[in-house]
Amino acid sequence: MPINFPITPTLNQTSVQNGRTFVWSGTAWNFVNNIIGHGGSHAANGTDAVLLSAAQITSGTLNESRLPASAVLASSLLASVNSSTAVIDTIPRNIQNTAITLTSGSMVLTFFTPLVTRTINQITAGSGSVAGAGLTLARLGLYTWDETNATLVAAVASDTTLFTAANTVYTRSLSTGGGLPSSYTLTAGTRYGFAVLVTGTTMPSLIGLNSSGFNFATISPRTNGQRPSLTDLSTSFGVGNISVTTNLFCARFS
Repeated sequence: MPINFPITPTLNQTSVQNGRTFVWSGTAWNFVNNIIGHGGSHAANGTDAVLLSAAQITSGTLNESRLPASAVLASSLLASVNSSTAVIDTIPRNIQNTAITLTSGSMVLTFFTPLVTRTINQITAGSGSVAGAGLTLARLGLYTWDETNATLVAAVASDTTLFTAANTVYTRSLSTGGGLPSSYTLTAGTRYGFAVLVTGTTMPSLIGLNSSGFNFATISPRTNGQRPSLTDLSTSFGVGNISVTTNLFCARFS
């Protein structure tokens, strides 16, 4: 469609062309990026930045062409592995390949880096074909991890009903026990560790991924690890306290 601007515009005069608004600066017609609710509260030709909230990005009410490039990229990448910007997964669900039986008292760690920033209050994990029985402790935890030190920042209270049914998805809320928060904000680009620790007589299997071997396990950034002979989640530990494992586990933070 042709664009027909007024021949003799006045300063700050606007003109709508093909659904886009332009403003006359005195020397040229400048395109105004119209984001609902923003343009009307600022003077024409303003230079302040437009910041989008998480709700605007995830609500689907905005055209992707008006979103920050990083938000569009994150959304596209997550969609390609069957996830979304509303939740954070440790590993893509479409690459999980097995159910791995836990070892009593061994805390297993799966490290991950979120693509988006999200405040979460629940952790979800799933059992495989082997159900747990006679459990004395079953906890899920979240650690910050900088490749040198890990610190427990959120956790689920011990629940011995976890993983006691086969092939079942379990979601549990974060607990405030031990001074931990009931919600926690995962930050895009920051490295974290998902931890699961179960003790008892019959260990359950959990949905996850068995990697190719030990030879790459200690390369940074580490993908997984374990801490044997524990009776509860560690509050903190160093890289020297992590032993090698080939197992990674699926978990969802929401």
